[in-house]
Amino acid sequence: MNDTASAMKLKALLTEELEKRFPDNLDVSRFELENEWRHHFEHGDQELADALLEDEALLSKFTDAFLENINHLSTASSITLELEQMLMGICTEMSEA
Repeated sequence: MNDTASAMKLKALLTEELEKRFPDNLDVSRFELENEWRHHFEHGDQELADALLEDEALLSKFTDAFLENINHLSTASSITLELEQMLMGICTEMSEA
């Protein structure tokens, strides 16, 4: 799977989860997803996208954390900080495995 295809597949999965979990707040959630997507995946983090798609447990953990952050944090800057910390943790776990 090429980089663009894996990243787009991952984005589609996250968007689907947003629609299921936050139907009343979907516009805000989609806005935050787009912001974070650009920040983390449009700038070369394709290796993480590939790894998430190959490991169902890791994808589930990532999706839960991603969506919890979007749902509970009030500002884009705090969401970005939390997601950066979460992504660093996931990358650390992947490198230790």
